Amino acid sequence: MTGLCGAGDAACGNAFVRRPRICWVGLADDRRRALDQPEARAKHHNGEESISMPSAIEFTGSERGPWRVTHMEATTGTGLPEVACISVHLRNDNIESLSSASTDVTWRLRGAISNLRYATREEVAILRSLQASLDRPAATSAALIPIKKSQAWWDLAQDERRAIFEEDSQHTMIGLRYLPAIARRLHHSRDLGEPFDFLTWFEFAPEHEADFEALLKDLRSTREWTFVEREVDIRLSRSELD
Repeated sequence: MTGLCGAGDAACGNAFVRRPRICWVGLADDRRRALDQPEARAKHHNGEESISMPSAIEFTGSERGPWRVTHMEATTGTGLPEVACISVHLRNDNIESLSSASTDVTWRLRGAISNLRYATREEVAILRSLQASLDRPAATSAALIPIKKSQAWWDLAQDERRAIFEEDSQHTMIGLRYLPAIARRLHHSRDLGEPFDFLTWFEFAPEHEADFEALLKDLRSTREWTFVEREVDIRLSRSELD
């Protein structure tokens, strides 16, 4: 899926050193050029963190909040009670201490940041090189998509899930096609006794809504999604940040 190929020759004294360039089949030219910049190559080789992330998160649905719900539907299985707004509460210590101050909420969904469980070291490095940060001023559209997978998925061994996730469904490659326009953060909830296994959060500018729809269509057409037994699609909007 990934590899190194020769780029331009760089002069070094009287010798020429062939400098490797990261190549991604299927990525748009502008994304390949972005990854080929020296800073991106350094992050790729060093595996540096590019984004500081909280360790715990809680999404609350209520009648007030910074994110206004524009559409909400259950795409698979049972939905969630309808709400007008969603708030996002972040913590950097532990999930047990996470509790939003307001009790006037319709539902709460908790999650935790974890390592990328099915990605290789090289894939993680490239994702971090391309992934945009959240809270970009122009990213006034968002989506919260809680997902629960079937017991059949969890009964598979780790390597079997990895094979479906990446080798069959090419989950990581699909996501890379839409970077950096679509910023994403995944939260794990299964081990917390929550009703969903994952809480996926996306942010993007309104002009990239078609890209986001294409991303969802690509993911939902994969073999991996045959193991999804519950999914709720919540679309959101906010005022542009100062």
